[in-house]
Amino acid sequence: MIKQIENPPSTLFTVIPDIPIETLLINSYETVCSVSTLLLDLSDDLTGKQRDVALAIH
Repeated sequence: MIKQIENPPSTLFTVIPDIPIETLLINSYETVCSVSTLLLDLSDDLTGKQRDVALAIH
């Protein structure tokens, strides 16, 4: 069941103003590494052109 909220956010992400840049960089790096790992795992199940595309994105 999806519950509607009264005031939906106008942005997808919010960054705390005083957060250190190093923290943002680490978070971004971890996200990219996760996507990279997912693409490599996915490429094992693909063949042909689809596999080539997944590996090219990696």
